[in-house]
Amino acid sequence: YGQIIRPAKQTKISEKTSDGTWNWKGWTETSKQVTEDVITFVGKWLFDPKPTGSITGQPKEWTKNTVTLTLTTNEDVSTPNGWTPVNNSKREFTKDIEGNSTISVVVTDLGGNDSVQITATVDKIDKVNPTLVTLETKGNVSLIKEAQVEIHFAGEDTAGKNPINNNSGIAKYQCKLNNENWTDCTAPFMVTNLTE
Repeated sequence: YGQIIRPAKQTKISEKTSDGTWNWKGWTETSKQVTEDVITFVGKWLFDPKPTGSITGQPKEWTKNTVTLTLTTNEDVSTPNGWTPVNNSKREFTKDIEGNSTISVVVTDLGGNDSVQITATVDKIDKVNPTLVTLETKGNVSLIKEAQVEIHFAGEDTAGKNPINNNSGIAKYQCKLNNENWTDCTAPFMVTNLTE
C-alpha cells in the first residue's frame, strides 16, 4: 500500500480485422497509488474502419466517345493509380475510359486501411464503324435519260472482339444522290427521276 505503480507498456498497438483496424491510443491513467488489493488500469482502442467508395459515370446509352468515370470515397484516401483528383480532393477522382472494360480499384485511407475492391463495368462504348456488306441496284441506268431505280442495301455492325458487349447495332441508314445532302433512309432505297 502507498506504492506508485504503472501499467506495462503495450506491445501490440494495432490489430487489423476484416472491417478495419483497431489502433491502441494508450492508458487513461499512466500511474496509480496502491490503496486497495485490486488496481485497475483502463486502456483505450480506437477503431478505424476500412474506406468505402463507388464508381459512377457509366453510359446508359451507346456512345462512340471516351467516357469519364468518377470515383467517390467516404473519407480521405491516397490517390489511386491511374486516377486524377478533382480539384485536389482526397475523396473524388476521375478516370477516362476509351473502350468497354471492367474497372477495379482498391483505395487506401490515410491510416493505411485498404478498401474492398470497388468495381464498375463499362459496356456501352462502340468506336467501330459499321460496314456496308451488300449493295444491289435493280434497273439499267447507264443509257437512259430518266428512270426509277431501286437500291437494296444492308449493313453490319460488328464491334468484334469486345469482351463486354458484342456490338451496339445500327441506329440508322443515310443515303444521298450525287452531291445532295445525306438523308435518313430505309432499305430498299428508291431513287426516282434519276437523270443522266
